[in-house]
Amino acid sequence: MITHSRMALRAAVCCLAMAPIPNARSQGLERFIDGVVEVEVGKGSNKAKENGTGFVVSADGDTLSVLTARHLFYEGREGFTNDISVTFYLDKLNPHKAELVTDSVNLDVAVLKISRVPASVSQKLPTFSVRPDGTPLSIGDALYVLGGKSQSWQVPTVTISGLKDEDRPDRVRFTGIGIRGGFSGSALVDSNGRLAAVHLGVVESDENFGHAQRMAYAYGILKDRGVTMNRLDIGGTAMAVNPPLALNQEGGLAAVPKKLIIPGQPGSIEERQKAEAAFRRGQYYAAMPAYRQLADAGDSSAMAAVGTMYEKGGEGVPKDIRLAAQWHLKAAEAGNSAAMQTIGLDYMVGDGVPQDYAKAAYWLKQAAEAGQTMAMGAIGFLYGYGRGVPKDLEQAAFWLRKAAAAGDETAKQQLRKLGLSQ
Repeated sequence: MITHSRMALRAAVCCLAMAPIPNARSQGLERFIDGVVEVEVGKGSNKAKENGTGFVVSADGDTLSVLTARHLFYEGREGFTNDISVTFYLDKLNPHKAELVTDSVNLDVAVLKISRVPASVSQKLPTFSVRPDGTPLSIGDALYVLGGKSQSWQVPTVTISGLKDEDRPDRVRFTGIGIRGGFSGSALVDSNGRLAAVHLGVVESDENFGHAQRMAYAYGILKDRGVTMNRLDIGGTAMAVNPPLALNQEGGLAAVPKKLIIPGQPGSIEERQKAEAAFRRGQYYAAMPAYRQLADAGDSSAMAAVGTMYEKGGEGVPKDIRLAAQWHLKAAEAGNSAAMQTIGLDYMVGDGVPQDYAKAAYWLKQAAEAGQTMAMGAIGFLYGYGRGVPKDLEQAAFWLRKAAAAGDETAKQQLRKLGLSQ
């Protein structure tokens, strides 16, 4: 079913390989995460849904307002706003209906309203301290990206690479491997825990470069339009973040070498950029040392990258699918959802490991629940034919339909073969 598709998966793992710190936690960032939501926008029966992220900017009783990216709701001039749902980090299992109340074409931001939010959520939301333009960002600064459910509520980092986006002083550019569409509308938080910008997406369809709207600028424009934002505090006291993050194994964050993640350390940005560039060129002899340093310290994304290098083989690194599978398994065990998908597929087809449908199902189920599309289709296949799990057409239909809705053509074919309607 998926042998050919696995090559596409490996490419995805390459792109995600240097997302430095998935699932990071600290006291300050946890408070921000409480206010983070996933936004899902319906695009009609013939189009897949759009996923993005947002964050709460105001609360009035059980009615909340969420700031997100405008382009999630429009394709050209056509809008897709009839089916919007929001899932709160604090209430991960229950999506809530939302409506678009205002947007700005110039800023690419939009505000959603969610009514009848349970008190268990609305009473626990934080107030964000907005970084004022009086304390400007600098090239090389790190920002933490707070992603929604489809991104497994991750906290990867990006690095400021430009203080404006072409001729727009209200926007900045940043770089970071594997920047994905599901992060559009997410909060970008600086190392002091302040809300610095809103993630808008990639630049020119390049997953390594993105752009963001300065939050202080968006705050002023939206306030002039009468948008209440009582969960934002412009220039207020920043929430405590143990710079750059509180390193601990229990929270899933490895003790990543500070030289590689703290802006201002000599050579840190240069080393990362050189390693990333060498990785993309297949010059693994140059990329491997930095990735191994991160992987040996416990960085799950770097583990996945090392596995990819061994699987593909390149300059300075011999091809070794068994060693590749070992690294993918390490990354999966460390919580990397892309690696869970990879090792699950490895077990499913016997690539680098003995074929084992039970182990395949174990990892693919976790990856699917974390939002990995190919894993959704694969676990649906296993349920459909009873391989590694009891045959369950209801579960098969559930996962195959989710994969199909995300554009997985193989899942659509399996739905037809199993006699399950889409």
